[in-house]
Amino acid sequence: MLQELIRTVLGVQPPRQSDLIKWRRRWRKQHDYTSKKQAPNWWAQFFTQEFLQATSESELYSWGELVELIPYAFHQETLQDLRQNYRPEKLLLCV
Repeated sequence: MLQELIRTVLGVQPPRQSDLIKWRRRWRKQHDYTSKKQAPNWWAQFFTQEFLQATSESELYSWGELVELIPYAFHQETLQDLRQNYRPEKLLLCV
């Protein structure tokens, strides 16, 4: 499902493990120490919105999985907020 989600959202093949390693290295090199974990604010808003709009448990799970692939991009507080926004939606879809 995650692979389908990536193809649908991004229009590309899903990343391989080697791609994720390269991205992580590039992320660390391009950002200064104080802002290494600062994805743009709209990223968190985007993912939260996708959690809210998920129409199935598998779709929601895929979005959650995608966030967990890039935890290094977020401040710890932002990541906690995303996880907290994910949980209630998961409970609603499981009922």
